Amino acid sequence: MSAALLQFAVAAFAYGLAAVAVVFLLERLRLLRDGAVAEIAWRIALYGGLVVASLQALAPPVREIGADLFQRPEVVAAEPAPATVAAPTPPASMPETGSAERGRTPAPRHNATRKAAWTWSGHQATAMLVLWGLAGSFALCALVANLRRRSRYLRGLLRSSRAAPLHWQGQVDALSAASLHPVLRSVAAIPSPFCGDRRTILLPDWAESLDSEAQRALLAHELAHLRRRDPQWRVLDAFVVALMCALPPFRHAARRLEALAEFACDAEAARRTRAPQALAECIAQCLEHQFAATPRLAVAMATPASSVVERVQRLIEERPMFTSERPALRRSLIALSVVAALALPVVAINVAAEAGGASIHVESSSDGLFGTRLQASFDEAGRKLVLKARGEVRFNAAEDDIASISDGGSLSIVETRDGVKRALSLESKAGQLTRVYRVDGDTRPFDAEAKQWLAQTLPDVFRRTGLDAEARAKRIHARAGLDGLLDETALVGSDYARAEYLAAAFVLDRPDATQLARAIALAGDIDSDYELRRALGLILTRGALDDAARLAVLRAATEIGSDYECAELLIDAARHIALQGDRLAAWQKALSGIGSDYERRRVLEALLSQGETRPEHARLAIAMAADIGSDYEKRMVLEKAVDTGLGPAVTRSEYTRVAATIGSDYERREALLKLIEDGQVDAALALDVLDAARGIGSDYEAKEVLVALARVMPAEAQVIEVYRSVARGLSTFERGQAEQALDRFVET
Repeated sequence: MSAALLQFAVAAFAYGLAAVAVVFLLERLRLLRDGAVAEIAWRIALYGGLVVASLQALAPPVREIGADLFQRPEVVAAEPAPATVAAPTPPASMPETGSAERGRTPAPRHNATRKAAWTWSGHQATAMLVLWGLAGSFALCALVANLRRRSRYLRGLLRSSRAAPLHWQGQVDALSAASLHPVLRSVAAIPSPFCGDRRTILLPDWAESLDSEAQRALLAHELAHLRRRDPQWRVLDAFVVALMCALPPFRHAARRLEALAEFACDAEAARRTRAPQALAECIAQCLEHQFAATPRLAVAMATPASSVVERVQRLIEERPMFTSERPALRRSLIALSVVAALALPVVAINVAAEAGGASIHVESSSDGLFGTRLQASFDEAGRKLVLKARGEVRFNAAEDDIASISDGGSLSIVETRDGVKRALSLESKAGQLTRVYRVDGDTRPFDAEAKQWLAQTLPDVFRRTGLDAEARAKRIHARAGLDGLLDETALVGSDYARAEYLAAAFVLDRPDATQLARAIALAGDIDSDYELRRALGLILTRGALDDAARLAVLRAATEIGSDYECAELLIDAARHIALQGDRLAAWQKALSGIGSDYERRRVLEALLSQGETRPEHARLAIAMAADIGSDYEKRMVLEKAVDTGLGPAVTRSEYTRVAATIGSDYERREALLKLIEDGQVDAALALDVLDAARGIGSDYEAKEVLVALARVMPAEAQVIEVYRSVARGLSTFERGQAEQALDRFVET
């Protein structure tokens, strides 16, 4: 199930309907009297939902509440003795996780993003997507049918048409519209002028009976449609309506845009011909010629019929709805709409994770008033369980009962299985713990049968929801050792809990080779990018790894889809592993999977920082910098190389070779200037710089490099000759400045 697709659909419909409602209200309040403003507003309303949904889809993902909510940045070592659990609280700064992040670089971690969240089960999400797909498919099929009817209708008219009389072309020239290159055709069997495809205007034979002023007004109206590209807009509007399942609000928006397009063309024709009454006469003539129904998307002069009376009235009274095109206002409203779209809350759809046929959902929160709260549920065929906790809950060592709850806290477990509903509620007041056990609503004593039900239920809750993961891992290790902890980890479905158990394994014990291989395999089954990176990072930093284990960790890193998380792991790996042989190949493969140039740059800068102790890592960083697509990020890596110190680790010739691959003239100039300013420039370095500068297309940027180089390069004949050959490729002014920079050699 794709939560991203569902999130896109909900955002598009929610914001689209809201935008249409706002514009509808503004129009009803008569605040959109100017047609230019009204048209922009309705266009934004029709397309706004899809635009906002697309912006949110392209933006860095918002952390969703789900089965793996309880993520923490690190594991704190503790004694295994206490058996206390409080509902876990998510950290204040949570990295994004999940396979939906593949190929995307997360934004800086913060909680400033507002979001409107809905939580649906997998079945509900599937039903919504199926419903949207069916409704959208039906609407798109209707659109295709309308397009085919329109195409057949226009083809039939063209087959029976003939070239329009020459005086119509004279009218085009008089209207200064020859640049539009319209094709004018006369047709006998049409009641109204039409705008067809490929800049074709179909003229009815009865238009020949109009006087020249009315003919010019008619033609000006149709030319305005071509100039505004209304035939294309009408098809695009219909496509958007179909994507929005042809819901009535969106159909209304499209109809309003059709009407406003006619008002706009009326206004332009009236301005160009100064004969609004003549245009009104043409529209009336269309109605008199038994205006029959035309294909839905055809651009005819007297459609939509609902606005014809108002159009004629406005033309007769010489008060067109459109006062002007007002391009500045259009741009301002569009810019304001983009800003507003970016400020809207992000729609977050939480689809319960499917695991073993069961949908799982977990939420946790903490505040000073109510303390820590936990809500967890899972649903599978024949069984549904809901758990709610408030405060600090303590389990006994055997994990088959609740030992105590902090004062004012509570815990409830409700299970429905095979039609039987069991519920256990516990509350703590003044140090006293009260229990209420019910079966199908009837209160029962908390007897041996109830205790057995609770003992069988709690382990399942732990494994499915990640409840009490850190503390429970310690208890299991104390009871069954590391092998027992790994056995339990294999049964855990929550990514958070699995990573937590693996973290505890390396905090509480030192796995042997067999246990280490098993831990790496268990980590590889984690779906969450954040938790997978955290688990592998802990194995990497806390495990006593041999070469095979290090290679296994690096190969598992290729399964991380998030660019940020993969970069974080590769940075850790470079600190703890010598990148050689198979390990180097595995590390490079993982790096090649990072699509973000920024994250690649972070990884390579981390390698450069190790240049003093591991020069091979610095050389690797420079070699791989050439593969970065962004010229800016590539230049930043080169500047980092200068800042960390060039020398045996990274030679200046390697630096200039990578600089020569920078396509941006400005970025290449900055990279070369950084190298020139770094220190002593000998003849070899000067020649390398000149070779890289030769590829700079901008004369100004090339001159800047040459002038800076001339100040520090040695006075050797070969260097000066190559310098002059590069300068000769510049414009006269820039070449003069470059040549003038060589005067210091003449003076000496």
